[in-house]
Amino acid sequence: MPLLLLLLLMTACLPVRWPEPVAWSSVRGFSTLQSSRLTMVAVGVVLAANLLAAYLLAQRTCRRLEHHPEQRETIARAYLASRTLHFFGQMACFALMYYPLGWGWLVQCQCQIEWQTHSILAPGAELLLLLPYLLMLLGGWIYFYDADRAFHHSLHGSPSDKPFWTRGGYCIFHLRQYLILLMVPLGLLTTQQSLHRLWPTLGQEDWFHAVSLALMPAIVIFMPWALRYVLGLRSLPAGPIRDRLLAVSQRTGFRCADILLWNTRSTVANALIVGVLPSLRYVVLTDRLIEELTPDEICTVFGHELGHVRHGHFLLYLAFLTLSLLLLGALLAAIEQALTGPTWEQLRRDYEILLALPPVVILGIYLFVTFGYLSRRCERQADIYGCRAMSCERFDCTGHDATTRLAERGQGLCITGIRTFIAALERVEKLHGPRSPSQADGASWLRRWAYRFRQWAAWLRAWQHSTVRARVAWLEQVIAQPEIERRFQRRLAWTKWLGMLALLSGVIGVGLGWGWQWLWKLM
Repeated sequence: MPLLLLLLLMTACLPVRWPEPVAWSSVRGFSTLQSSRLTMVAVGVVLAANLLAAYLLAQRTCRRLEHHPEQRETIARAYLASRTLHFFGQMACFALMYYPLGWGWLVQCQCQIEWQTHSILAPGAELLLLLPYLLMLLGGWIYFYDADRAFHHSLHGSPSDKPFWTRGGYCIFHLRQYLILLMVPLGLLTTQQSLHRLWPTLGQEDWFHAVSLALMPAIVIFMPWALRYVLGLRSLPAGPIRDRLLAVSQRTGFRCADILLWNTRSTVANALIVGVLPSLRYVVLTDRLIEELTPDEICTVFGHELGHVRHGHFLLYLAFLTLSLLLLGALLAAIEQALTGPTWEQLRRDYEILLALPPVVILGIYLFVTFGYLSRRCERQADIYGCRAMSCERFDCTGHDATTRLAERGQGLCITGIRTFIAALERVEKLHGPRSPSQADGASWLRRWAYRFRQWAAWLRAWQHSTVRARVAWLEQVIAQPEIERRFQRRLAWTKWLGMLALLSGVIGVGLGWGWQWLWKLM
């Protein structure tokens, strides 16, 4: 869902002229000042309504958990589904504030500066355009803190055993993640648009294109270094766990700069790997993952992250997204250039906002379908490598002991390794939240619809990884029929190569058909 959110916020920053709100701009006698005041009042009302919904949801969850602690899993399922619904409610509220209620128009009117011979939107005004959503995020964290703390205490007992975040620390913890996920790309977009407003001809300069293109790989390379300091990551302390993970790295031939520990106050059980270059590559494990999983399970999760590097997933994602965005951008630009004439020029002037939305929708659907499909297959491939990290060379082995020799360089795959990784997946799912029920709790239509919504929300939260239930079911099939894994690897290899070949052929075709200089200017 962060990708969907990023797409929405980037849409809000489009360099278009937002119209005055129709609701009161059509009223005779209304001045611009009166329209501005009404817009601020309407935006404030919608913002307050969204924050009120977050407050009521959090307080209701706390009361239910206090009065019925034995129903913790049922309450948690409802809470997670409600948080998903509230997330989409935030996006809907922001869209309502931005266009129908006129927030975009208000910012563009009030943030004009004189530059050379005309007025332009002030540099960095895009960040002010996003202010209502940032306030909804911050307010939601402030109110949801109570519910998350109640769940934490219900799981760990006395608050003194495993202290939870303070309210301020909880908000900063989430803000740090959003700085990396959202503010970096939005900051780059804001900088680019500000420069274009100040110097409109800058975008036509070849050196500017070259610098912009060189900036992207530099960000990808040095992002792990920034991530380490933004999230406050520290080296995993010396001990048995670190020794075992280093042994896995040595056995599989994996290189990285360090293994880092992410202190989340025992709220997150997760792992990730960042970095393309070995000297700036980090494997990150959260504190709760280390606390709750067995050493063997931690090694399989570590192996899963190594699998992303072993199969080149990061470079694949980067190439896929770059070629896809370039090809889609070229096709949409060609269509726009083909639509000429006075009729289309009038439509562009009258419906600038509406005509800017279809490309964004097409991009969102394309990424959701194609990138989601590719990402889920790559996650499955990394799952297999996580199993291999703790596998011996005998597939039908019945267990490992101190004398078992594990396969070198992840070449083996055995039932014990698969079972260990399945146990890790199921434990992580349980730590993140209760497993969704396999069937509706009751026969009433309301319960059936609630069950369907929970299932949909669980799938949507995992659209890039697939649900744990689906991943476990596939690994169980591999245990029953080992040839499934080999067929999967072959099909995925063909999918990768054919997909990249199709995208590359499309870009080359655009370059040959419309000219490489035109394509260069489009980048």
